Amino acid sequence: MNTIETRVRRLEVSNGRWRLATLSLLALVGCGTYMAADAPSYSQEITTGKLRIEDADGNVRAVLGVIGDDAVLILFATGNKARTMVTGGPSGSELSFLDDELHNTIQLVNEIEKGSALQIFDTEERIVCRVFHNEKDRIAGYSLMDTKGNPRAIMVAVKDEFGIEFADKNNKPIWSAP
Repeated sequence: MNTIETRVRRLEVSNGRWRLATLSLLALVGCGTYMAADAPSYSQEITTGKLRIEDADGNVRAVLGVIGDDAVLILFATGNKARTMVTGGPSGSELSFLDDELHNTIQLVNEIEKGSALQIFDTEERIVCRVFHNEKDRIAGYSLMDTKGNPRAIMVAVKDEFGIEFADKNNKPIWSAP
């Protein structure tokens, strides 16, 4: 009989431990649920005048800010060299690709009043080729410029008319059609 009493006592002690562990676990889960429900919610919004993003080595990779009325995003290559700039504001938007000296190489412009254009620049940041479109006036075309920025070859469509013009170095027409 002594063995049965000993086994029953051990079972009662073990049962008491399991009860205590179960109650502790339930209390812990209840407290966690209550604390999670009462925890402050975090906003996904950051408010700042300028946001600067750096890589693990401390190199600037992107800057987002405001210049005048325009929002500006500048993306950098390694070595802190600006390569791409995006701007947007009340008068329109612009996407620029930059060289090592921060000169435009290619630029996509959308101006509210003037329409949109794709512009290609030389190393001195002069426009050498321009493709343009203005829906309001129904004008579309392209122009090739000389080193002084004068249009030398122009192809343009205005409404339902089409024209081509070549100009001399003084910007005087030397041939056109129709």
